Amino acid sequence: MIINEVINRSGATLIGSLTYGDGWQGTNYYIWKKDNKYSYSTYSYGTCAMCDWQTSLEDEYHMETGEYLNPVPIAVYEPIVLHHMEQLSHWTTKESLIKQSHMIFGVAECEEENKFKEILENN
Repeated sequence: MIINEVINRSGATLIGSLTYGDGWQGTNYYIWKKDNKYSYSTYSYGTCAMCDWQTSLEDEYHMETGEYLNPVPIAVYEPIVLHHMEQLSHWTTKESLIKQSHMIFGVAECEEENKFKEILENN
């Protein structure tokens, strides 16, 4: 739902995603293309409202409204959508983003960095 909203607002195409971490905590990386330029956005997640932004927003909504059975409206996630939109204000060439990948994942090359590069190279 959140990523679909980012797609609608940005006009970009999501060309791939990957997760760095596990089921408990980590970071999702989204790779985007628009007008033959490339960018990425990230979202870190955790297991509770103290370390997961989405869970915190949902918990706050439920406490304020008392509504637990209805799907949470997209408006609740507005801060996360804006977080992605802000990151997508930096577009570059495919080659430049591939070169920057070591700074995105840290100096040591890792499996996730290689997947990131592979997604870019194939799109």
